[in-house]
Amino acid sequence: MKSFKKAIGYILFFLCCIVVHFLILRFGLNSESNFTLIYIFTGLVCTLTLFLIAELNTYFHKHLGFLFIGIIAVKLVAAKIFMDNSIDLDNGQLKFGFIILYLISLVLITLFTAKLLLHPEK
Repeated sequence: MKSFKKAIGYILFFLCCIVVHFLILRFGLNSESNFTLIYIFTGLVCTLTLFLIAELNTYFHKHLGFLFIGIIAVKLVAAKIFMDNSIDLDNGQLKFGFIILYLISLVLITLFTAKLLLHPEK
């Protein structure tokens, strides 16, 4: 249960990163691009991944590292499919914004998994 609370903390931090990304692009760089689809996709994938890792930690803690590699591979395939099928990503600014948010979520998921592996719940 403790890992789910930590996952919610990471999700809230990622949502703050999305808000900062929006504010910088909208008001700092005066971008008129619509990032809504990117925000929804990266937010959902990050949320699902963190909750999946927290759930897998309760049952398969000894194999969590291997499961993490598999989950990241599936996440990468989902991102590739999303970028190929999205009409809105023709703009270079949208692709750059997507890559930044994707990498932030990847770092957060990696930190979350590393902390679970280094400090297992008793």
